[in-house]
Order: sequence, then C-alpha cells, then structure tokens
Amino acid sequence: MTTYPRFELRYMLTSPTITINGKLTEAPWGLSRFELAPGEYDVHVAAPSLFRARRGQTVIFVRLAEGDVMRLRYAAPRSSLTPATLEVEAPTVPVARALPRP
Repeated sequence: MTTYPRFELRYMLTSPTITINGKLTEAPWGLSRFELAPGEYDVHVAAPSLFRARRGQTVIFVRLAEGDVMRLRYAAPRSSLTPATLEVEAPTVPVARALPRP
C-alpha cells in the first residue's frame, strides 16, 4: 500500500514507482498487488515529484517462502527534510519477515 500526506497536492499529480529486483513498475497510489515466486527480493519505492524523479526513495529486502503473503506499506515524505518509510505491516499471523539490509 502506498500513501502520501493529506493535502500534499504535488503527489496527486504523480504515481509512485515500485522496483522489484530491478524491474520498474508504476502503480497508482493505494493498494497494489504483485504475485511473486518464492525467493529474496529487494523492493525500492519512490514518489516522483514535479522537480525530482526519486523523491522519498527507500528500499526493503524481503524473503518469501511458498504460500507467503506479505503486505508492505510505503508512506511518502511530508517534506524534503523528512524520510519516507517502507515497512512490512504486521500480519495477524506471521507469514513473512523482512531481512536486514546487507
């Protein structure tokens, strides 16, 4: 799920970019679904603004096992001085985990 701060009109004019293991995808703000094979993935998310292509870029490394379902949440930064966040949302039953960055 991708979100941006309320009343931040600059985000309404763009879509976030999601890169999974080097494959770039543009997705609308909100919930996006990706079906992936078991394995390790590096997920990069950025929110392009009108003046910078990679504003709020952040990355997370995840490992998926057979049958795992994982939900990531990206929150775009409020300003250029604050970082974006990308994290695994806590499921009701643990199904996957994020790996530390190497």
